Amino acid sequence: MNDNTRPPQNPEKHLMIWQQNINKSNIGTQDLLKKLGEEKVKYDVVAIQEPHIDKWGNTRANQSWRVFHPTGYCDLPDKTRAVTLISSNIDTNTYTTLPIDSQDIVGIQFHGDYGMIRIINIYNPCENNTSL
Repeated sequence: MNDNTRPPQNPEKHLMIWQQNINKSNIGTQDLLKKLGEEKVKYDVVAIQEPHIDKWGNTRANQSWRVFHPTGYCDLPDKTRAVTLISSNIDTNTYTTLPIDSQDIVGIQFHGDYGMIRIINIYNPCENNTSL
């Protein structure tokens, strides 16, 4: 681990997670990224449902975040309804993605001296439970 990375903040007690449905709004995404940068509490993981996807199939983030898309995102970026951001301050050796065959689910597994923690970001449409 270098000086610019860290394990999750006090992993024995806290993994700071922010969850929000962006409703596919570009402005909402930009506002969220700005607010996260201004927060006194620094978040480790951001679980986004209905992210904004631009005409090139990309979602928005800045240098503070690493973006994780669902398995199969490259084939159907416009069908993506869940994205997970992980703080770029967290050592990439402390987590891995989980292969989940759904455009609505992103799984991340953290591991270290504290054990294992799985975070599953799920977009579940209101009209049914097809994601589950």
